[in-house]
Amino acid sequence: MSGFNICNTPLAVLREVRRVLKPGGRVIISFSNRCFPTKAVAVWRALDTQGHASLVRLYLETAGFRGVTASLLADGRLGDPLVAITGRS
Repeated sequence: MSGFNICNTPLAVLREVRRVLKPGGRVIISFSNRCFPTKAVAVWRALDTQGHASLVRLYLETAGFRGVTASLLADGRLGDPLVAITGRS
């Protein structure tokens, strides 16, 4: 496929992660609200922290992960917020 870049296709990446995980294996994606605007896709720049969590959760569910949950690890009052989204293969 000409021009295919797996870094620009989160669903392809997450489907591959699910494929190589053992059954019931866990994926954890964590993030803060920091980014380089020139490197982030438009949808990420347009969302807030809750929107980022919803988007990552949607990606995991669409890629076939089960039991997807979002956890706020740091609320941002003392620094950057930190969110973790987990799911099982």
